[in-house]
Amino acid sequence: MLNWRLLPLVAVCVCLFATGCAVRQTTISSRFVKAGEPTVSYDSPGRAKSLTEVRLSPAQYEEIAAHTVRHSSGRTVETTNSELAEALKTASLKPDAENFHRVAALYRGLGIIDKAYDYLSLAIGLQPKSARFLEERAQIWRDWNFPQFGLLDAHKAVFFAPRSASAHSTLGTILRATGDLSSARIEFEKAIALDPGAAYVLSNLCYLSMLEGHAARAEQECKSALALAPDLTIASNNLALSYAAAGDLTRAREEFLRSGDSASADFNIGVIHMAWGEYTQAASSFSNASNARPSFTEAATQARRARALVNATRKAYGKSSAH
Repeated sequence: MLNWRLLPLVAVCVCLFATGCAVRQTTISSRFVKAGEPTVSYDSPGRAKSLTEVRLSPAQYEEIAAHTVRHSSGRTVETTNSELAEALKTASLKPDAENFHRVAALYRGLGIIDKAYDYLSLAIGLQPKSARFLEERAQIWRDWNFPQFGLLDAHKAVFFAPRSASAHSTLGTILRATGDLSSARIEFEKAIALDPGAAYVLSNLCYLSMLEGHAARAEQECKSALALAPDLTIASNNLALSYAAAGDLTRAREEFLRSGDSASADFNIGVIHMAWGEYTQAASSFSNASNARPSFTEAATQARRARALVNATRKAYGKSSAH
């Protein structure tokens, strides 16, 4: 039976303020949509579309913008980042798929995701059967919290590279994000069968098991991932979540310390308390994080927010404490 404490946890990525979420892991959107089937055949990928050609609502564009980090204006980035400038020059002189992909990878690394999407689309236009390019474009949609738009690319990637553990895993993460947990598990299990040493796949299975309400299985899968890759941050954080779901915040904090310092661990515990509506405890954890690292401004901000929620709860319900 699903522990009620697990429900708020599956929508948060508590590793965000530790050392960052590992590659191939994504948060779960609060807006689930039903996974659909591809609308075109795998051998007819059609013309690559620019982001501006995809029909999205204004609200969807705003959400994409929120996930697109621009470190400066486009012209400044392209002139001040020597590696990107060189890649753009090379791509202009030799506009082939690999050069477009290199530009896309650099933009993605800089957090300029819409540009990465467009250059990936150019690469796919030249190599429409490249599983690697298709998988990466699907990941962009997933990371924008619009996984339904990445389903087609992810399915194509698996079709063109059926023995790619990475492709199956990416499809699994997208299916999971759309709420199709049973299909996601099938893809993850295919991935681990293809590559038994893929710790990131075991971490994905761990997170999926938590979503399914199987905390004990999640714990074992995360421990298996860490046995293969002790430094895999996301597996450690997922293991901490499994402890938290079981109500053992002491073990959860200890696990958070594996991949971060005490400030990060206390912040993550604060996030968990907030998810459970335990605002007094959250304020204490965030304050501990702020005291441990005075430059951690987000911890101080969240501590103030938690205290405000404590006061609001007391005022609304006339209680002496908030839980």
